[in-house]
Amino acid sequence: MKKVIFEQTGNIIIAVILILAACQTIVTSEFSPNSGNFELNFNLTWVLLISSIILFSLARLFYAKKIGVDDGYNKKDGEK
Repeated sequence: MKKVIFEQTGNIIIAVILILAACQTIVTSEFSPNSGNFELNFNLTWVLLISSIILFSLARLFYAKKIGVDDGYNKKDGEK
């Protein structure tokens, strides 16, 4: 059960950050209909998303090797 809570918490956090980053990109982007130019502005939320993906991946490795051994946690196994 701890495995499911751990995985889903990380997935929810990453999904929320992805939604925030996409919304901020859309809001801060500029489109000028006269010239047909479209400018996308990527902000620090994307850096936060990439760093959270890296940190969650490292946390999964650490959890699988150290903490999750007692639970039978294996990153390669699906839901059982």
